[in-house]
Amino acid sequence: MTDFLPPDQATTSCGTPPLAAADRVKLENGIFSLFTKVPPDLIEPAYQHVHHADTLRLLERARLAYMAHIGFPNEHFVAQGLFVVLSKVDVSFLREVFAGETEITVQQGSCLEDGRTLVLNQTIYRVDSGRRKAAVEARIHSIFMSGATKRAISPPEDFLRAVVRSGADSRP
Repeated sequence: MTDFLPPDQATTSCGTPPLAAADRVKLENGIFSLFTKVPPDLIEPAYQHVHHADTLRLLERARLAYMAHIGFPNEHFVAQGLFVVLSKVDVSFLREVFAGETEITVQQGSCLEDGRTLVLNQTIYRVDSGRRKAAVEARIHSIFMSGATKRAISPPEDFLRAVVRSGADSRP
């Protein structure tokens, strides 16, 4: 198990809030977990839970923390003129996400689907009295885009090696 707090690496250039000082991360058995508190300002007053669109920001926050944890903060790619762009999102909303303790995981994806697509599975868990309950499950497809050509490119090899080393790659 690796515990790590990378708030200096987790600032984002895409509008996703950086990690808070109280956030914790863990990488164990190929599963990266971000333990965070859902802030009250994400709660939709009419429903008293996180709006479904805001759950995508929570998933993004965990993906960016995962990338930083394996040594590739988003700014690393931006500095090289590369952009990690969502190309497809499959989401199942199983139950509400409320303010308070939450665990968001990144796991069991595949580095390459078509030579250019990174696929990661993510889950948002509600943590109630120490018990985890899956609230949102998602399969996130991302591509690397060259800022110069505006075309999809293969993910950098050093990044793919880091994904495989982290255990998030499910290839045999």
